[in-house]
Amino acid sequence: MDPTSQHVLVDLWLDEPITGPLVEGLLARARERLTVLREVVHAFEPVGLTALFVLAESHFALHTYPEARYLSLDVYLCNRTFDVDALVTHLVGGLRVRHMTRRVLLRGQAEPA
Repeated sequence: MDPTSQHVLVDLWLDEPITGPLVEGLLARARERLTVLREVVHAFEPVGLTALFVLAESHFALHTYPEARYLSLDVYLCNRTFDVDALVTHLVGGLRVRHMTRRVLLRGQAEPA
């Protein structure tokens, strides 16, 4: 089994409020491109949400901070051929993004000596 994988970390600051419909749209876009096996979604009081999808490919996590108009995305994909650029573009499509950072970590490249 090949241990190499991709771990995508995305930080998003929006120019719009983080609402239920906005989050549902983002999660729907994730479901369109990823193979979701299980979902856990937890809403915090008074605000905020964490969603975790267990994927055939590994996992997807979303954390919202509505008071800061900030979203954090974490996607771990065991499939090295998966187009992570297209995935991120699809996920954030339609959002009014003020600032975004994206890091792609290649995991399991070589066993340490």
